[in-house]
Amino acid sequence: MVRVVHLWMVSDVSNNKQTSSSKIPLSMEMVLVDSKGDRVHGSVKQTFIYKFDKALQEGKWYSIQFFGVAENGGIYRTTHHKYKIVFQYSTKVALVDNASIPNSMYDFVPIRDIVCGGYDTDYLVDVIGILTGVGTERENERNERRTKMNVIQIENDG
Repeated sequence: MVRVVHLWMVSDVSNNKQTSSSKIPLSMEMVLVDSKGDRVHGSVKQTFIYKFDKALQEGKWYSIQFFGVAENGGIYRTTHHKYKIVFQYSTKVALVDNASIPNSMYDFVPIRDIVCGGYDTDYLVDVIGILTGVGTERENERNERRTKMNVIQIENDG
């Protein structure tokens, strides 16, 4: 039993031939939390999005059965959990009403931990602050792959 705390679609930004209305997402990604507050990443491949996109909503509680498990590797991981849940054709999802699962959707990290280098940047984090500046878009290349990014400035308590 888990709660979907974050849910988003990953678009194929490399294929410019499709119009924005006809683009099929590459995957559906989510962060799930259990009754102990432990978080795990969930992933639905492009071929199964049609089966789960209407069945899953952010903020709702679900019983999930018959899923795959894969190593949670790579850069920009959503959780520190060693594994992630992979939805398959046989995966069953049922909406449940279970108040024992924490309502907290965020796991805040102090901005000073991020700025001072005390946090592993391979993981996504939740921060809260005041947006005080937006930089210009720039491209980075890592392992022969280009990524566009935009630096934002956030201040917390001055």
